[in-house]
Amino acid sequence: MGRRSKKSEAFQKFFREKDPETGIQRNKLYGSKGGSALPKGVNETIQNAAQDLIQIPSVEVERELQGDAELLLATANDLDRVALEKEQKAAYALKRAHAANTSGDADFPRPILSEYRIKQLIEQESSHKHVPVNGLKNSMRCAKLTDKLSELKANQGRLEKHCANLEKKLAAKRATLAQSRKVLKSV
Repeated sequence: MGRRSKKSEAFQKFFREKDPETGIQRNKLYGSKGGSALPKGVNETIQNAAQDLIQIPSVEVERELQGDAELLLATANDLDRVALEKEQKAAYALKRAHAANTSGDADFPRPILSEYRIKQLIEQESSHKHVPVNGLKNSMRCAKLTDKLSELKANQGRLEKHCANLEKKLAAKRATLAQSRKVLKSV
């Protein structure tokens, strides 16, 4: 026969000791086969107390989840609104850039703007500071603005996916909470 592990010995020692609250030896208190040898009425009291403790957090958790859901929905709506505003402003900037490119003298083309200047123009459009667009002359610059618009649309798509994932996680949490309640009620 092999030696008992320290863990097994500690386990046996724990059950040989008396429970400090009841003064009953633990193996008698809990029963040798996992049953309960508590005095009559104690089991019921413990179960009632446990039910009370279980019900309070579940209501709080549900309230917290509801709050999280409302916050997520509000955040998603805000993100959607911001993305739409950015898309509209970028489209307006693109329209102005196109107008600037199609007007002007072909013999005296305006200087090509740097990427930094294009970003500035888009930011100015976004902040409603309508300043004259000078120099957006060639189609390459229009293409860059179109890329910016595509990037904004891609960001909006990512935000929508992220919100959908958050909604799935929330639904899973609610399902888990409902399942936990069923299990606790059956106890």
